Amino acid sequence: MRPNTTDLAVACDDGCVRLFSVADGGIEYDRALSTSDGRVLSLAWHPTDNVLFSGTANGTILGWDVDTRRAEVRIEVEALGKTPTVVWSLVVLSDFTVVSGDSLGHVQIWDGRMGTLVHTFSQHKADVLALAATNGGVIPQAATSTGGAATSETPRSRRPRSLRVFSAGMDGLVAAMRRVASSDGGPCRWVKAGGHHSHSHDALTVTVNAAGVVASGGLDSQLCVVDTADVGYRQPRKYVWFCPRTPRICPPTHATHALRHGRPRAWPSTCINHCSRGVLWCLVVVLLLLVFTSVLCGLWFLSVRFCVRVGAGVGCLCVPGLDRSHRGRWSALRRHRV
Repeated sequence: MRPNTTDLAVACDDGCVRLFSVADGGIEYDRALSTSDGRVLSLAWHPTDNVLFSGTANGTILGWDVDTRRAEVRIEVEALGKTPTVVWSLVVLSDFTVVSGDSLGHVQIWDGRMGTLVHTFSQHKADVLALAATNGGVIPQAATSTGGAATSETPRSRRPRSLRVFSAGMDGLVAAMRRVASSDGGPCRWVKAGGHHSHSHDALTVTVNAAGVVASGGLDSQLCVVDTADVGYRQPRKYVWFCPRTPRICPPTHATHALRHGRPRAWPSTCINHCSRGVLWCLVVVLLLLVFTSVLCGLWFLSVRFCVRVGAGVGCLCVPGLDRSHRGRWSALRRHRV
C-alpha cells in the first residue's frame, strides 16, 4: 500500500506490477506496469511521491513513475557467475535512497535518482528476506545544538533521531544500519548499528512501528521485540504464542497492545502456554519409557548369563542313542554327561 492513500501495488510472476484502488471495502483494478525482467518479487513505494520501485528475480531494480507508467531508473544488482541475483526486498527513503536485500546476503544502498551504488553491507551469510526503516522511511530533521553541529545520539535513547534500516535473513540475523548525516553539509554515510541472532531459523519478516519498537518473526514461531536504539546493546524479548492451542499467559492481545503503545519492557518476561507444557510432558514420558525399556533389557541379559553359567557348572544328561529288542521286551539306551 502506498502511504496515506488507497493505492495498492501487487507483484506478479508474469513480470507485471498491477495497481489497484482500495475504497469502500472493495478493490478496483487500475493499471499494469509491464516489464520483461522476470518475476517481480519485491515492491516499495516512495514515502511521499507517486514513485514505485520493483525488484525482480533476475537482479533488476526498476523505478517507476506511476503517473506516466514509465521506468525512469534501472539498477542492475551484481550476479555471482551466471546465476542471477534475486532481489527479495526493497525499502525507499524520502531522499530517494533505495535499500535492497538480495540472495547473496547483501544489503545495498543505492542512489534512486542516478542508479549508482553508495554502500554495501555483507553482514548476512544467506538471503536477505525483509527490510524495514524507521519513521516510515521519512528522514527526520537533524536536531542541532547552539553551535550548529548535530547532537549525539545516546545508545539508550527511546526514539533515535537518525534513520535506521533493519534487515532480516535466512541465517536468523536481524541487523541494523544507521544513516549518519554529515556536519558540513556533505553526503551522508551509512554505518553498522548492531544486530541480534535471536532466531534459530529463518527470519522472514521485520517491521518498525512509530514508537521505535522493531519486531521480527520467522520459522521458529517466535516474536522478537526490541527498541531500535537497543539493537546491539540488549537482547530482544522473545514471545512464543504461535501454537495450536490458546495461550494461557501473554496472549496475542497483550503483544498487540504493547506494539501499539511502544512499551515492550512492560511485557511479562516469559510466556507459558498449553503447547509448551504438552511438549514438555511428552518428552518426560518418552524419557521414562526409554529408561524402563533399558532396565528390562538389562535384567533379561543378566538372567540369560546366569542360566548359562549355572548350566555349564552342573551339567546335564544327554541320551544320544535308544533301541529295543525284537519283541519289545527289552530296551537299551546310552547316556553321557555334557
